[in-house]
Amino acid sequence: AKTMDASMDENNASQMVRVVQGLTDLAHETDVAILVLHHANKLGESRGSTAINAAVDVVATMRAHPDDESARVVSIAGRLADAKGDLAFRYDPARERFV
Repeated sequence: AKTMDASMDENNASQMVRVVQGLTDLAHETDVAILVLHHANKLGESRGSTAINAAVDVVATMRAHPDDESARVVSIAGRLADAKGDLAFRYDPARERFV
């Protein structure tokens, strides 16, 4: 399996396909789900090669809530995404939990 290292370019589709395929192979061999965290660009869009999002089953995107700066919105998309719509939440420090 190919792993990501500093010499690789996240914008290079052929390099990212090898990385994602390695993770897919590992998930299938071990019968586990793998969560990959990847930050967005300054516009809040997916960074890097489209090969990353194309190869995964579900993409969860978190962004700032448009009407409440203290809240976040999570959107789910992908082949296995059953959820429709967005989930909004905010951290309540008084209760020490997300609400």
